[in-house]
Amino acid sequence: MTFPGIPILFILFITFLVIYNYKMAKVSKEIDKSNDQFIERERKADFTRKKPLDDIKFVKPNINIMSSISQDDIDDDLYNKIILCKKDYEKVANLKMAFFRNKTNTDLKLQYGAANLNTLINFESTYNNLLSIIIKWAKLLIEANKEKEAIILLEEGIRLESDFEANYTLLIDLYEKSNEISKLKNLKEIIRHRKKI
Repeated sequence: MTFPGIPILFILFITFLVIYNYKMAKVSKEIDKSNDQFIERERKADFTRKKPLDDIKFVKPNINIMSSISQDDIDDDLYNKIILCKKDYEKVANLKMAFFRNKTNTDLKLQYGAANLNTLINFESTYNNLLSIIIKWAKLLIEANKEKEAIILLEEGIRLESDFEANYTLLIDLYEKSNEISKLKNLKEIIRHRKKI
């Protein structure tokens, strides 16, 4: 159907505008609904009473992962950095730590109460700090040609379910270099599994 004196392109443009406005109004409504739900959930979380932390699965690092490190062929400066990392690791490994993968602060407040949020954030911060120390320490050991020791450390990071990419890439390199085919296969399987989570 055409309207005399009105170009077809103008009609198409008006039709497009009507459909576009309808779609935008629908999207806007959905965004408003989502925002309202978020605000209500956050409000509820802020008023959730403090609950016991009994069901938290605390991370248990191997505190004595490396009892001693030989200084053979390592210059003093590098050796001192390695020892400092070892001390940092031992200090942090003695603290309480946990991770809350795929949980937002709102989720944590709803589960454990708003008053526990800072404690929970500290648990996860300590956990991430330990994983950072593992990577730093392993890099120093690799630099010092202590690759067996670096593997032990990085394997501990994997056991602790590290999300740090460097933990995996460094370990892959070391496994390839030392021809640890079965360990390499196993690690790649762990990576595939973690990507699905």
